Amino acid sequence: MPTSKSEYVTYLNGLAGRRKERQKRREVDSYHASMSSKDKDALVSRSHRSFFQLFRAFWKMLAGHYDKVILGLVTLTISTALSIWSE
Repeated sequence: MPTSKSEYVTYLNGLAGRRKERQKRREVDSYHASMSSKDKDALVSRSHRSFFQLFRAFWKMLAGHYDKVILGLVTLTISTALSIWSE
């Protein structure tokens, strides 16, 4: 059974890790803050994908689970239709 002291040491170690992570995020944010608007636009345009490209990639990630997704969507559609018509 862990003692309160060991739990506190674990907490402090986790806190130190979270602080380091927060500092890394600040460094990244300051990097982007120092970019010119032209550089930011280039970064955004490079990483832009259309909805259909994202949806196609998402659909490929569902490989082997298509039937479950379709069954869920059909069930949701029937449930919604029944709740609308019952009013």
